[in-house]
Amino acid sequence: MTGSASEKSECGFFFARHGQSISNRDEVSAGGDIDPGLTEIGREQARVIAGIFQDLERKPGYIVTPPLKRTLDTARIINQTLHLEIRIEASLVERFLGDWNGQSSAITDPLLRKGVTPPNGESATAFRNRILDSFRGLSRQCENWPLVVGNRGPSRVLLEEIRPGNGDFLANGELMQVRLSPGIEFRIAGVERL
Repeated sequence: MTGSASEKSECGFFFARHGQSISNRDEVSAGGDIDPGLTEIGREQARVIAGIFQDLERKPGYIVTPPLKRTLDTARIINQTLHLEIRIEASLVERFLGDWNGQSSAITDPLLRKGVTPPNGESATAFRNRILDSFRGLSRQCENWPLVVGNRGPSRVLLEEIRPGNGDFLANGELMQVRLSPGIEFRIAGVERL
């Protein structure tokens, strides 16, 4: 169906979770308020994402990433293959974890799933609203199918828009395609993990 009227009007974006960071490797929490870099595994995961795009018929029109080392470096590695404009969007940054940064993920993850706000951190509601507002803005240019390189938290927000309360998120280096419903409202029609 390449080139059909329905495909040309289809709107959406790609979302890739950054490659493994030092904090992921060490199994400690890292919110948007700290900035660990990628491991060598994380850099390889970014190269794998770039390879996936080589095999896809649909390509992104540009790349959007928050200004964190782990997301920006992932975007830059992917872009060595795609050669696209990279746009920085600070509002897509991971949830601020305040005093929980650097703490064991085994301790903080269950608390976050229960909706506990970290001391000096961002509430789940404030984070969700910020991320959804960012995606609403992005959806105005969704005919260009941007690639968003982001964190676990934003991937969870997107997946919960499809299946509320499931708690699912993308693993490091995982990629999904998000199709949007036609219209002016930001509404996800479906997601496909690639």
